[in-house]
Amino acid sequence: MARRRVPVAIGWLDRLAAGAPVAVFAAVGRDAIERVEDLSLDSRIVWVASPRHADVLLVAGKVRTKDDQALRAVHDQIPAARKTLWWGSEPFEELVEPTVLPLADDASPHVLKLRASRAKNEPDLLPDKPPNPWQGVGPNGQGGKGMMGGVPYGRPMAMTDADGRDGLQLDQTTVQIGPYLQTWPCGLVLEVVLQGDVLQRARVVRAPFGPTKGTGEDVSSRLRSAARLLVLLQLDGLAERCRRAAAAHDREEAVDLAALPGAVHRSGVFAAVPVGLGACRLEGAETDVRSRLRAWLGDDAEQPKGATTARKPKLAGLLTGLEWNEAMLVINSFTPYQLRGMAPSEKATDEGGGDEPNGEHAAMEHAH
Repeated sequence: MARRRVPVAIGWLDRLAAGAPVAVFAAVGRDAIERVEDLSLDSRIVWVASPRHADVLLVAGKVRTKDDQALRAVHDQIPAARKTLWWGSEPFEELVEPTVLPLADDASPHVLKLRASRAKNEPDLLPDKPPNPWQGVGPNGQGGKGMMGGVPYGRPMAMTDADGRDGLQLDQTTVQIGPYLQTWPCGLVLEVVLQGDVLQRARVVRAPFGPTKGTGEDVSSRLRSAARLLVLLQLDGLAERCRRAAAAHDREEAVDLAALPGAVHRSGVFAAVPVGLGACRLEGAETDVRSRLRAWLGDDAEQPKGATTARKPKLAGLLTGLEWNEAMLVINSFTPYQLRGMAPSEKATDEGGGDEPNGEHAAMEHAH
């Protein structure tokens, strides 16, 4: 019997794909964001924004029990053959022979090995059914309740309402965002009412995690905060520069930061961010997104205009009325320590254990 020949082109493409960076989606839990950011500096690894674009799911840090359902949904979106690295986190019991690694260990070689492995595809962790039952419900079996209401075809029906800014009649949609996004505070879950791309209301469902240590106001933490904001502004090169400087500072290496503010200024970032966006009073000073970024970079030259808030601000109040892109800038313009105080959970059932990671309060029941 003649042996089956593999076309040369296919073999060449396989070798080319094998040399490409590993696409990793990171679901970041408690006390792990710095480790994930340092891992992203490895040129062999690409941190992607969607699990649907990932080769490997990286679950880093301890995961709250209340976030399990969201993590399962992320897991099931990884394309086949999906593989997961549990880096300082506890794997789900449904997974057979999961790859587990202490958070103190280097994850790079394990990520590369997972992508190259021919391990069996991990099974789905959620049932293949819509979250809202709709078939056969309503006058036409579409899940609606006539002209208005219900969950037609499984999706809650958007309801029209007057827009607060210009009076346009647009659909309002309530969605829950977080906790697993690339440019998002670790642990934060928001429920927002969107009308178009404008946030009409916001509510904190689960509070974000605090900093790994101290108040998170040291040089390294400020540089990492600046990098997260620069990524949102699509200044990935400057963001990487900040992260590399932060990693070097953590290793107690000499770091020259004098040229960094000038490089960021020349990028045009301060022309792109409106003056007064996210204006509030923090620690006795009037600040906005621009001034907070300048402070992280060691440049306090500019003072914001229009910030008149006397009380400690609440995150939900700062987001109301903003477009989504503006809201993302405001959310990422605060350090984890500041956000922890600004975004307490507004849901009574989340208090008293909602922020505890798996394994720490095993006797407590956590409802999703």
